[in-house]
Amino acid sequence: MSDLTRRQFLKLGAAGAGATALTPLVNPLGFDLRLAKKRQMAFRIAGAKEVHSVCPYCAVGCSLIAYTRQGANGKTELLQIEGDPDSPINEGRLCPKGATAMQLATSSRRVEKPLYRAPGSAKWEEKSWDFMLDKLAQNLKASRDNVRGARSGALLGTLGAIRRRLFGPLRRLGEVGRLFLRPLL
Repeated sequence: MSDLTRRQFLKLGAAGAGATALTPLVNPLGFDLRLAKKRQMAFRIAGAKEVHSVCPYCAVGCSLIAYTRQGANGKTELLQIEGDPDSPINEGRLCPKGATAMQLATSSRRVEKPLYRAPGSAKWEEKSWDFMLDKLAQNLKASRDNVRGARSGALLGTLGAIRRRLFGPLRRLGEVGRLFLRPLL
């Protein structure tokens, strides 16, 4: 067994560290899996259609790129969703909710047909879209008709007109109404 001096040990350690650092330059698929993952993703989305969309979760409006492809059964299948790097809003990054946008579309628990639970019933029933839209219209009309003398529904117009419609009746309450409403106007 030969004696290894401290100087030889340091030289050997430095040479080993240098060789380890140069390995990715010599062998691009060395121990760095990022390139392999990038190539795998390129194969997965090869030939896919790139569709630009907006994240459905909040009002920020982060841009998404969805990769889709026609499946063998003729249905469009979603392959991947990622942030749009050209977007000035999110610059290609997504929050945790936006990163799960693909699960929103592809989850096995996703409800694909309208479900209706009648008043007093304990079970949900599948209904048609026509039935659900008619029911929604009936409920909105009933709600509007139940409000006596007040207007409800969408308010369209200038900010001043909207402010008069919303806060005009409340201003008649007296000093208390004015006190609380003044900062909002």
